[in-house]
Formats: sequence, structure tokens, C-alpha cells
Amino acid sequence: MKNKYTVIGIQNNIAEVCSGNFATNITAGKYSSVSLGEYMDPTIKDVEVTLTPVYPAQVNPGDKVKFIMKMVNHGATVLTGPTVHVQHANQLSGFTSQPAADNYDIYNTEATYTLVDFKQFETRYVEMSLTLPENATSTDKFLVQVKTGSLFTTNDKFSADNYDSLRLQIGKRSNAGSTVSK
Repeated sequence: MKNKYTVIGIQNNIAEVCSGNFATNITAGKYSSVSLGEYMDPTIKDVEVTLTPVYPAQVNPGDKVKFIMKMVNHGATVLTGPTVHVQHANQLSGFTSQPAADNYDIYNTEATYTLVDFKQFETRYVEMSLTLPENATSTDKFLVQVKTGSLFTTNDKFSADNYDSLRLQIGKRSNAGSTVSK
């Protein structure tokens, strides 16, 4: 007689993020008879945003620092209309991005990107750069943050990944706790 085992919820992160149902059937002694199925609620909406700095070994006053913003649609629906906002400290200047922001508010130092036709499980990247002030000192820390728009966040299934931030400062990359802190 063959023993069958059913395991539900084997991928905790995706099960939490997507409220999916996971099932695995394993027949004892036969590794080839493993099947995995994911069944997601078709109305789930979930966007994850992260910021990753790309910087040289030594960051000096006046240097341009690049960032990669990553946006991932973990949901089961195509999104059109939600916004993603990148805000930075007033002392940082020269904001540029590729692709360009839909809007850049120079008074609030905030760039806005509107997600159009953002397909299920699609990942998009935006490369951004900012310039550190010429008079920056080693004790200065400059905030850069990204977040999804508030109207979307209220409908997001897993809102803990709707925000990311980091702080820039001058110094060497190898110095623990300096240059970039998250």
C-alpha cells in the first residue's frame, strides 16, 4: 500500500503575500510523483517596492549616487493607476531617473511614478541618481525613501513591503554603519 502525504502552505512568504492555496502530493518512495499547485484569489492586489544603492567604494561630498528602485506586482490583477513616490532630503540635488518620473515636485523633493498595465508577477526597475551636497560632513545623513501611494496601500494585501528607505552619508563603503544604512 502506498502512503500519501499532503502538505499545505509550504511557501510561507507567498502564502501570506498572495493568499494562495498550495498543495503537494508526495507518494512515499517515488520522487517523480511530486506535484505542486498554486491557486490564488483572483482579486489579490500586492505591490512591493525596494531601494538599492549603487555607489563607489568611497563617497565624497558632491558625488552623484545611483539607486535602483524595484517594483514587483505580487498580486493576481493587472494594475493601472497606482502610484509610487520617491522622496529625498532637501540637501540632495540633481534628481534624475530612467525612465523619467511622471511628476517631480521640487518643493517637496518628491518624484511620482504611475503604474500603467503592471501585469501579475511583473517586475519593473527605475534607475535614479542624486548628488550629495558639496558641504556634506561625515556626520550628515540624508534620507531617501520610496512608498506606494496611500490610495493603493489601503487595498494592498501585504502592506509591510510598501515602503523602503535608506540614509546616505560620505565615507568608505567598507566602514560598518556608514555610507548607506537601511
